[in-house]
Amino acid sequence: MNLINPNQKCLLDSLANMLFNKKFEISDLVDINEVVAEAKSQSVISYVYPVIKSHLSNDEKESLKRVNRMLTANNVRVEYEHVELDELMQENKIPYVILKGLVSASYYPHSELRALGDVDFLVAKDDMERAGKVLKSVGFVPTDDDEHECHVAYHRVIAPSIPVSIWEMHWEPNGIPNRKEGDILRGYFSTILKDAQFNGRFYAPSAFHHGLILIIHTATHLINSGVGLRHICDWAAFVSKFSDDEFCKIFEKSLKKVGLWRFAQLLTLLSVEFLGCPEKKWAGTADKDYLELMMADIFKGGNFGYKDEQRINQAKLMTNHDKGSVDDNSLAGQLVSTMNEKARLAMPVTKKVPVLLPLGWAYAGIRHLFRIKSKERPSIDVKEMVKGANERKAIYKEFKLYKKDRK
Repeated sequence: MNLINPNQKCLLDSLANMLFNKKFEISDLVDINEVVAEAKSQSVISYVYPVIKSHLSNDEKESLKRVNRMLTANNVRVEYEHVELDELMQENKIPYVILKGLVSASYYPHSELRALGDVDFLVAKDDMERAGKVLKSVGFVPTDDDEHECHVAYHRVIAPSIPVSIWEMHWEPNGIPNRKEGDILRGYFSTILKDAQFNGRFYAPSAFHHGLILIIHTATHLINSGVGLRHICDWAAFVSKFSDDEFCKIFEKSLKKVGLWRFAQLLTLLSVEFLGCPEKKWAGTADKDYLELMMADIFKGGNFGYKDEQRINQAKLMTNHDKGSVDDNSLAGQLVSTMNEKARLAMPVTKKVPVLLPLGWAYAGIRHLFRIKSKERPSIDVKEMVKGANERKAIYKEFKLYKKDRK
């Protein structure tokens, strides 16, 4: 299909080299500056810099060296904050577990290259209030955000020259759908704190729980604003650590039960095809043209939709947020469903009094217009919204998210 251009191919080959030591040569058709720009938009510049630096001019090399130093400094700060979190929770006898971030990095061959962001952690719902008081005691304040149903974000400003610390405290992982499969997933996660293991710095989830978190997180963001290559690298690094028998023993029955097995297979086939991940028999097969469509979609969006602000609008026409899936609804039907979800979130009273839903629509709509005006949300391009939603829906329906595998 040739949907992946030479610069994107070079970036993928560079990642394969970093992750799995796959050898490659940079083609004369490659514009190394475009590779760098793409790596930044996919949040993987720290992964590929060591691979491509010999092909950069002195000025470009010096510029990227400064970027890499900043990323390294940020990683050191975030790693320290994980230790700080552990000390705070242990001193106050609050069981916790770290989500993503440093846990994902631990599966990489060079863990220091995995860029870190916020500190995400989970505590029991009953411990949320007490843990919040502990965070406030060391300078954190809750971030004003009313759209998260499973976590509370806290931030702390130490000094103008130091990046703001953001800690997200969860009582369950993001992306669990509100359907019977969601209840099953909540059952799986009911032992996440009990099964957590201390790695010398912090409590990390079991391989089973971490794998579940990666799958759910990637699926949720991909069918909304999008994911970057960083997420695919996280999965490739993780899944490569297991033999076929080990992976099937840990995951197959559980993922089939909730309708996430096919998505796990496709993520793995994508990792094999483009990132040099060793082949996995359990992943089955997929048409190579389809895998190229998946990868082209990831390139088009960038990390969390960084390259295409219309993707979050497209999701309103194709993604059932409540079910966590892309269904067979018409675009118009899905828009109505999405607006109902927005109304219930904006005006919780509409959950008990459905007749008030029109007021919820109006309130959510007016609030969205204000957010567009204040640049918090992108303006709506209806033509691009419809076109992009149709294209993405055709790809994502193959994931069969939360459709139970009866084989």
